[in-house]
Amino acid sequence: MNCTYCDAPISKNDLEMDHFPIPVRHGGAITVPACKTCHSMKDRFSLNDISDYLMDVAVWGNWDRQTRILFSKMANILLDMTAEKEEHNEH
Repeated sequence: MNCTYCDAPISKNDLEMDHFPIPVRHGGAITVPACKTCHSMKDRFSLNDISDYLMDVAVWGNWDRQTRILFSKMANILLDMTAEKEEHNEH
């Protein structure tokens, strides 16, 4: 079995099942195999970290058009949700 994120083979001791594409806290039930390193990294990345990473042309250049559009749409939704949450907490 390979990691969904890095595609490396996963040993039994390194296997974690990651709720994807919807996190369990939002009702997600589908899981994919992930190595402990990638699963941990996913939880540690902030939106700023991800946007800085995506500005690397080598990464962005490897994605097809649909993936770029989908990721941009998801980033917009996340930023909107974050802004709404911060606005709600201010009141």
